[in-house]
Amino acid sequence: MKWNNMLKAAGIAVLLFSVFAYAAPSLKAVQA
Repeated sequence: MKWNNMLKAAGIAVLLFSVFAYAAPSLKAVQA
């Protein structure tokens, strides 16, 4: 089974999503 790859992909996706969610408001503030 490839649980390690699935968990790794899920962790990367969550990390990217959290980084994007954290950076989006500050990017909007900089543009405004």
